[in-house]
Amino acid sequence: MGELKKLLKGKVLVLDREFSYEWMFENIVLEDINFVIRLKVVNNPTILNENGDKISLTINPGDEVYLRGVYYKGSVLPLLGGTRNVEVNVAGKWEKGFIELGDKQTSTRGST
Repeated sequence: MGELKKLLKGKVLVLDREFSYEWMFENIVLEDINFVIRLKVVNNPTILNENGDKISLTINPGDEVYLRGVYYKGSVLPLLGGTRNVEVNVAGKWEKGFIELGDKQTSTRGST
């Protein structure tokens, strides 16, 4: 991760939803790297508010949701000394042209 930080030189790391692994979040946070990632909502990621309550990631057509200072997962992150919630900001938008397939949101233009 140290080499990645040097390569980024202060830029934001952008990742796709297949890379939403806790160990990676842990290392990115340890290296103080700014990042953006699309979460795979069908995997039902756990996002918590400041009280530790789970936040629903459900949105309706036309909705936009912005959550600042919420926490991802709250699982054991051994490199950070035990249980830790990774602070994140979450944004969601259901644009025109998106359709719902089962319990996931997708776009007619491709997967989201």
